[in-house]
Amino acid sequence: MDVTAWLGFVSVALFVTFTPGPAVLMAISNSLSVAPRRAMVGSLGVSLIGWRGWTP
Repeated sequence: MDVTAWLGFVSVALFVTFTPGPAVLMAISNSLSVAPRRAMVGSLGVSLIGWRGWTP
């Protein structure tokens, strides 16, 4: 693997790693629009769904 391909891979991997996901964006949005205490309820729901697994 040449250096250019490796640097491209590393840059994309770092970008994807440090980009917030939808759950983080929802928590930030809720805490800014409603209140941090009410946003914790949404974060708890996301944690429970992630822990249990998504089964519709």
